[in-house]
Amino acid sequence: MSIDEDKKRKAKKLLTKDFEDGFHVCKSCKSLPRKEKEDICRWCNTFNELGAKLAKHEKLFIIYQFEYMSKEPDLDFGKFGKVYLFNKPEPEIMTKAKEVLNLNSTKLAEEGHTNGFKFIANIVPTLTYEVKDYLLKYADLEEKEREELKNQPINSILPLNYIAEFAKGDKKLAVLRADVDNLGLIFSDGLRRYTISRIATLSRMLDLFFTGYISILINKVSDDYAKRELGNTNLKAKQKLIYTVYAGGDDLFLIGPYNLILDFVVELRKKFYKYTANNTDFGISGGIPIVGSKVSLEYMAKISEEMESISKSAIFATKNKQNYLKDAITIFEKSFKYSSEIKGYSTYNQRIFGDEELSKLYKKPQDDNYVNFETILSISNKIAEYMEEKKMSRALAYRLLSLHRVYVSEDGKIDPIIYPKIFYQIGRNVKNESVRNLLVEWLLRKGYSYGEDSLSKENVIRNLDVILSIALMKTRGGKKDD
Repeated sequence: MSIDEDKKRKAKKLLTKDFEDGFHVCKSCKSLPRKEKEDICRWCNTFNELGAKLAKHEKLFIIYQFEYMSKEPDLDFGKFGKVYLFNKPEPEIMTKAKEVLNLNSTKLAEEGHTNGFKFIANIVPTLTYEVKDYLLKYADLEEKEREELKNQPINSILPLNYIAEFAKGDKKLAVLRADVDNLGLIFSDGLRRYTISRIATLSRMLDLFFTGYISILINKVSDDYAKRELGNTNLKAKQKLIYTVYAGGDDLFLIGPYNLILDFVVELRKKFYKYTANNTDFGISGGIPIVGSKVSLEYMAKISEEMESISKSAIFATKNKQNYLKDAITIFEKSFKYSSEIKGYSTYNQRIFGDEELSKLYKKPQDDNYVNFETILSISNKIAEYMEEKKMSRALAYRLLSLHRVYVSEDGKIDPIIYPKIFYQIGRNVKNESVRNLLVEWLLRKGYSYGEDSLSKENVIRNLDVILSIALMKTRGGKKDD
């Protein structure tokens, strides 16, 4: 028995050494000891430093057994081995390294010493000369922030309060926390023959998407955003604007300008849909809280986890009373499907309940009746455009929000008295005839239709709180509100 316990506690001495003489708990991990005058433990500090280095280095050298080295390792696991990070290998490291991996590059045997490659989602916004110039010229910075920015070294990691300055309108951040739905069920039942090779293949393919492809997608979306929204040619070349706190396995945790994250999550789900051969059994549920730039990472993690949990328990009903769980994104505590491009829900959900009557609901899906977040964003963008062009006032948006709060219940029931009140507000406050007619069409007649996106007038009204909140943030004067 004691031999078995010892086998399972190989790292016990290494991990408990700091607990011997009394300790203060680390403010980051809230479990390991820290020194009295420091905020975090040595392990959190080590991984902080390692994370900063991973964003800047191209090769990872692993030395398995203990050997004397003149250089300090980037990560030292004692008798378990050492890890070094370099862009250009040094002779001493090359001769002793048992494994050399290219990071985020598939080049093998480069210069005769690379054993393989490893994808790591290590995207972090950094301070370039162009970013510094942009922030000093356009950002609404406090004097203290401005001085800190001037003194911050080039190529250092960009703090979150500066990342928020790239948001449109309101200078806020969004946190995206998400993971793949029903993965345990997919592994146990979806593979049919439960073999080690099939489990390993599925695990590797999921990890490849969330560690490898996610970096490509972040770069592309960030680059498109800089070209479209920032209007500054110096920021168009490979400017990273999303911070990957974590991405790998089957989940991710990202932080970025709120409007960029809102666009990114729709694109992410559509790409994952294609990656899984349009198989809707592979859903993604996530939560997006929008926060001030100075809130703690701990709070971001907590509130995004709560919103992700709402997505996990979301039930969607069509007019044909067909229901599906999960595969949703939650924002402002409301859950939506992602896009009209994702079709044909067939799913494992019916197997979770074992309820014969409930399982009948999952036949002949009519997913075109769902409220899709991409459609919500489309309406928000149109309304924001009208407000920027002075064709619709922000005051009208606030009045419509007030009507929604009074006449639309939490379960989506609409008091019919809202319709004449909306008609009155639009008629009185919108002078531009084409915009006035469009708003009447969306809210009172046929609903919203633009390209493949469509929404009934009832669903437009039910979701006016989300639609107008996003539009108002995008047209706010840029003041920080933490």
